[in-house]
This record gives sequence, C-alpha cells and structure tokens, in this order.
Amino acid sequence: MNNLLSEEILFRSYSLEHVLSVCFGIALGYLIIFKTKHWTYLAQRKLLLSLTIFIALFQLLKVPIKIMQGVFDPTLDLPLHLCHFLPFFLIYIFYFLNRNLWAILFFWVVLGCTQASITPTLIVSLFNWDALRYWALHFLIVIVTLYPMFNWKWELKFSDVWKTIVGLNVVALIIYLINVQLGSNYMYLNAKPPGKNLYAFFPEWPYFILIIEVILIVFSHLLYFLYKYLLGLKPKNK
Repeated sequence: MNNLLSEEILFRSYSLEHVLSVCFGIALGYLIIFKTKHWTYLAQRKLLLSLTIFIALFQLLKVPIKIMQGVFDPTLDLPLHLCHFLPFFLIYIFYFLNRNLWAILFFWVVLGCTQASITPTLIVSLFNWDALRYWALHFLIVIVTLYPMFNWKWELKFSDVWKTIVGLNVVALIIYLINVQLGSNYMYLNAKPPGKNLYAFFPEWPYFILIIEVILIVFSHLLYFLYKYLLGLKPKNK
C-alpha cells in the first residue's frame, strides 16, 4: 500500500482494487440509505448535509495539496468537472430542501457519477489521497442523491428529464468557454480523457460530443422509466 502522497502505484481499471472499491461503495450506500430510514427527518437531513459538506471540503482540499506538492495546474486541478462541483449544489439542495434542483441533478449524478465508478479516470492507486478523494466523491454523491428518493419519497416528473438535458447543456457551454480560456479539458468537452473508459469507444472531438448527447437523452429517459415502472414511486407527469 502506498502512503497518502505517493504516486508510485498506478490504478488499473477492473483490477481487484477496482472491484473491491465498487463493492465497498455499494455496501456503504446500503448502510447509509436503509439503516437510517427510521431516524428522525431532522437527523436524516443533518446526515445528508454533513456528508455533502464533507465531500465538498474533501474536493476543495485537492487545490492546497497540489500547491503544497508544487504540481498545481489550473487546467487540471480546479473543481470544474461535473462530479467535482455537484457537491456544492447538493449542499444547497439539502439546506433549502429544493426538490426541483434535486430532480435535475438526479440524472447527472446517477448517470455520470455511476459511469465514473464503472470506467474511472483515476490514475493513482489506494491509499493515495487522490484515490480516496475520487472514490469518496463518486460514491457519496450517488448515495446522498438517491437518499431522498428512497426515504423521503421525493418524486421525479417526466418534465425533469428535459430540464436535466437542457441544464447540462447550459453548464457544458459555460465550462467549454472556461476551457477555451484556460486551455483545459474540464468535463472532457474539448478532448477525450486518456485511459480505459467509455470515451475510448467514441470517435474524436467534436463527434463524440454528439454521441454523448444521444446517450444523455436515451439514458435519461430509460432511467426515468426505470424509476416509474420498477420502483413504483408513482412519478407525476406534469
């Protein structure tokens, strides 16, 4: 096992470490979602706020650590990837109990962060601090986003599907303009990420952006109908 700052051991997708990490995330999700369902509503809300604040702080910690190591790069280390800035929105959602914003982010989180766990862009292996940050970020974001659906019965509407698609395109346009200014590739809008991941099967820029759009539309609808027909939570149509 490498220490918190060592980058000598590289992460390998679909290795035993990868499988065990995902299994741990699933087990953690089960414990947090289903073992706290009998807590008071106030206690559950405090739990979600605490977890989202922890994720946000852990993510922000990346900047001073990189500066301390002398390797900070504004084109790589700012919290401008989708999963990296979502915790800040989630803090707002659970503080103000904003179901509408939650419904929009629900699709981003479940589709994006789940995909990031299955085909990670992680470079270093456990127990490097960045590997811990990566897994904590992606597991906990999914867990806290699913929590209101299971325990508070927050509902999705069909209109939320198109709100999430339009919203993500607006965010992507903003991040793209930042990428142009910084010469960066946040949200992988200007080039495919390296390594073994979903993007490896796509053509080069800008054509893979069109494929991502189609995938977003198709899988957002599939996720909604999975929610509607399999979970039996009686989503609204308006």
